[in-house]
Amino acid sequence: MHPYIIILLRWFLVAVAVLTAVVLGGTCLIDRMLPKVYQSTARVQVMLPGNPPKQPTGYQPEFETIQSPIVLNAVITRLDLKETWSRRVFKESEPLSDSRALAYLISLLSIDYKDGTNMIDISVSSDDPQEAADIANAVADGYKARREMVLPSQGNALMDEKRGPIIRIISRAVPGTVPIRLNRDLSLAVVIVVGLSLSLIVPTFVELGLWLTRAARVRRGQTSS
Repeated sequence: MHPYIIILLRWFLVAVAVLTAVVLGGTCLIDRMLPKVYQSTARVQVMLPGNPPKQPTGYQPEFETIQSPIVLNAVITRLDLKETWSRRVFKESEPLSDSRALAYLISLLSIDYKDGTNMIDISVSSDDPQEAADIANAVADGYKARREMVLPSQGNALMDEKRGPIIRIISRAVPGTVPIRLNRDLSLAVVIVVGLSLSLIVPTFVELGLWLTRAARVRRGQTSS
């Protein structure tokens, strides 16, 4: 076999071996290092007076109410999250301040409008699956209590345009059983890029080292002769 073909085959095999090792090793490392995060979702139906909007902009007041301090602070107090997060998340002995607890809850909260419907999904992510479900349900309950204003004699059957929409909780959040991986795709993309780079660099340096070794042997042979 021609020497150049041998060099190319050897270069290719080393490149494949390096790429495989980096991708497999990086994937295992990512799975071990990234925290396990669980997500739970509560779905609410928002029945607005008149013709319901079909675009997310029509539900902007609802998004703002869901994420309002008056709703979220009530959730924090109800679930005693300042104390819980202080110990488990921030490793502190004193309860979190109102502002820190509110900011952290907002970072866990995700609001998603289902296009063409009057459904809003309230999702919460946490390393504790039960906590994620409890918070999502508490936010949905707090939003419903805050936004739906119905006279006691009316029940939920009637809706006064001046009193706001009727909110129905279609499905309550349940604890997740399979963790989601935050930024996993981005991390894998970085691993693949690094693997491709090393698969080009390493075999090149291997061949360069082999060539230098052969050249040194040739020079020693010529010197001894």
